[in-house]
Amino acid sequence: KNLNVGTAVTMEGAGISTFSQGMKVGGGNALQEKAHINTTAWSSDTTFNLDYGMVHLNTAVLAGTGNTLNVTSSVGINTAMAVGDVIAVTGITSVSASTAFVNTLHIDHTAVQVAWVGGSAPTAGGSAGYDTYAFNIIKTASAKYAVIGNQTKTS
Repeated sequence: KNLNVGTAVTMEGAGISTFSQGMKVGGGNALQEKAHINTTAWSSDTTFNLDYGMVHLNTAVLAGTGNTLNVTSSVGINTAMAVGDVIAVTGITSVSASTAFVNTLHIDHTAVQVAWVGGSAPTAGGSAGYDTYAFNIIKTASAKYAVIGNQTKTS
């Protein structure tokens, strides 16, 4: 059935809201999400916990060569997603050396193949500012994913 609400709807608390027939957001205002701001470099802690949101800003400078991000949640990504579900995950990290970059992804602590935009995994990072890593993750079977990754450097 239809539910018409006059001016606003607020949904809070634990859990996921499901809209099986689609969802339309209108009105001209910005669609917003909180970014999780982390102060521990991914080179020290690779955890990318989706319990904190889909966008993570890491203010600590990335170190190391060829870092791995581990996308997880308290229940696990395999449990949280059904076959055919898609999530878009964005990680932004402070950088100060082109030798530091992310080139590997794990989901629930298991390595997954990433199809990188441009054809190959990153081999360098930005030398200043922020690097952004975006992953589109599609669950294709139990604990199986099609992943498209992209790195954008600001320097």
